[in-house]
Amino acid sequence: MNKKKTYLVVLQWILVVAAYAYLIYRLATFDDYNSFLQQFRSASYWQWVTFVMALAFFPLNILCEAVKWKYLLQEVEPMSLSEAQRQTYFGFVGAFLTPSRIGDYPARVTMLHDKSQWLTAIGLGFVGTLALAFLQVLCGLPACIIIFTDILPRAPYTTPLAVICTISLLLQFLLIAFYPSICSRILQYPVKKEKIRLLLQTLAGFSHQRFFTTCLLSALRYAVYCLQLWCVLYFCGINLGLYNSVLAITAYYLLVTITPSVPIADAAVRGSWSIIIFGAFTPNIAGVAMAAVLLWILNSILPMITGTFMKKSENKTPLTSISTSR
Repeated sequence: MNKKKTYLVVLQWILVVAAYAYLIYRLATFDDYNSFLQQFRSASYWQWVTFVMALAFFPLNILCEAVKWKYLLQEVEPMSLSEAQRQTYFGFVGAFLTPSRIGDYPARVTMLHDKSQWLTAIGLGFVGTLALAFLQVLCGLPACIIIFTDILPRAPYTTPLAVICTISLLLQFLLIAFYPSICSRILQYPVKKEKIRLLLQTLAGFSHQRFFTTCLLSALRYAVYCLQLWCVLYFCGINLGLYNSVLAITAYYLLVTITPSVPIADAAVRGSWSIIIFGAFTPNIAGVAMAAVLLWILNSILPMITGTFMKKSENKTPLTSISTSR
């Protein structure tokens, strides 16, 4: 085993140990176990059905993200869907420990066979994140406007939120429209770092058609997210109806996305936004807070735990043979 591979193995173990240490800390400091037990004891048959559905959406969520990761990296490192899932699961270990989940893609690339284009892989991963964020803003901005003007018209944070969301949407439109030409212009100047040059070349060649396909793949995951949250809310005794559910869920995901957070406060941030948004439609604040915590467990804790057991595939299909088979 060479030194570089040894360093990667050590880094992966550090991530795993740190993730479990943080998880143990969160479990030890959580003080509302009684409410959780009471909800599980009193849940009806249909509430249990929706809870099982929410649990089933957890691997489906990862599958959607793995399909997108595989598509994004098809020209950098072609891989099987099972390998893409392994890397996606392990990404949750890095995401669990870093502000705003920025450690997701760096953790994934530690499992790549070809490390020479690790920066390009991370850059393509953030293109996938941009596609998902674009959809969240596109769907959530109208919902936020309706909620904060019609349902919560006196909320003090209405104007700042509207400004932030609108600026975010405009910036994303501009970035999507002009990033290939921006990268191409930068490449006209000498770029000494080979990894940076490869990243710019890849982004410059990433067509709008490929970005549209990435958005479609992101839309599948976004739909799973929304259905999963609806199931968790129903399990916690909250049934808002179709119209209000669409408004509240899309607005909630937008606000969670644009709010910077650190791992130690992630659940608190989600809980705060859930109380503000869903509390506008229901007086069951305890159920809303519990739904936010359950969703955090399903979409952060379970993937992180699963990711710690993921190992990189030892077999690598050569790039040339894959290209030939196509």
